Amino acid sequence: MRGTIHNQIEALYHNCAKAIAISRHIIKAEGNGAHMIHSDSTRSSYVTVWHSLARHAASVYGVKSIDEISIHMAREWLDDAVKRKVAPATMSDYISAIHKFFFALRVNQERRAKL
Repeated sequence: MRGTIHNQIEALYHNCAKAIAISRHIIKAEGNGAHMIHSDSTRSSYVTVWHSLARHAASVYGVKSIDEISIHMAREWLDDAVKRKVAPATMSDYISAIHKFFFALRVNQERRAKL
């Protein structure tokens, strides 16, 4: 993707994960909802995690595109959170956010491949 890492993450959310005010039931019935975020509070916390992960990947690995972020980088970021003794409930949120990030990233890559 092009642009700053921050802009890439915002674009990923808006292009692939934004589902606020869209019925979960309709999306689930269509079978397309695994990468979507339905609540503004979830969006806020997940996108914050996405930005933190991207900053980590950029500072440690020199990543310039979110497409370069790997599962290994995410695991390393999570390991750092464990070392900081982040609460188990927060870790669960982090893991969910990262899962949603890679889901949305894959959907975005598939959409770009079709162009």
